[in-house]
Amino acid sequence: MARIEAAVVANQTLAATSAIFSWAIKKEIGGVMVNPCKNVDRNPVTSRDRVLSDGELPLFWNAFDQAGLQGVALKLILLTGQRPGEVLHMRSEHIIDQCWWNMPGKPDPKVGWPGTKNGHSHKVYLPTMVQEMLLELNDGFALAGRGGRRKGRR
Repeated sequence: MARIEAAVVANQTLAATSAIFSWAIKKEIGGVMVNPCKNVDRNPVTSRDRVLSDGELPLFWNAFDQAGLQGVALKLILLTGQRPGEVLHMRSEHIIDQCWWNMPGKPDPKVGWPGTKNGHSHKVYLPTMVQEMLLELNDGFALAGRGGRRKGRR
């Protein structure tokens, strides 16, 4: 731990190692009865805000253009500000009047909607650019079909 320079990486290493020892204890593997990571202090870390600069946005946007369907997904995440998992499961039947995305809080296995992270329904306004992108993708799942694969275009 002391040799790992990045505090976040050291904390992640500690967490992974602790998980392995906890699993071994639970499964009674190798006579492990104590998790040696229990009393190891984590490194202090501070969160930071990272915002793309005006000069960085066109670089990302152009790279997204080269990435095919994955680039479309990244653009939708950037333009809507929604979680990647929710954007990837966006359904056309959840789009209201072409400009609102109704995100049901509860999962709907019949259509493959996983629900929102907090379990609360909410609506997201879809800017004109997003509306135009979705019109090109309109086949039920905006980005992926059941099992995560998009039918048709790649």
